Amino acid sequence: MYPSFKFFMISKEVVVDEKLTAIIGGGGNSIILNTDSAIVVIDTKMSKNAEKLYEKVLTIAQNKKIIVINTHCHGDHIKGNFLYPNSDIFIGNYDLDFLHKNIDEENFPNNIIRDKYLDIYS
Repeated sequence: MYPSFKFFMISKEVVVDEKLTAIIGGGGNSIILNTDSAIVVIDTKMSKNAEKLYEKVLTIAQNKKIIVINTHCHGDHIKGNFLYPNSDIFIGNYDLDFLHKNIDEENFPNNIIRDKYLDIYS
């Protein structure tokens, strides 16, 4: 393992207010937004930091619906998607073939945002 990789995996929690928490570093930057009706998670990290993020999300969510938004398909942004099996997981305007080549099945989003919302499983 590269010596600098250990620094890549360090994360810091920043509580902006009671509705917004940022998890900086540790495989991408992630946001937890606590709305009245749902929890929105932006980017799910990877490895143990994905698991830590998920535990934090569950603590905040209680019984609210969890919605995941992947900003793009790099591993440090999507490798924790598998932890949210009952959630809507969105990603931006990518070609479906490109996504299948770049995202493993267990982390594959179930919704693609295009000019019009596309639920790829319907």
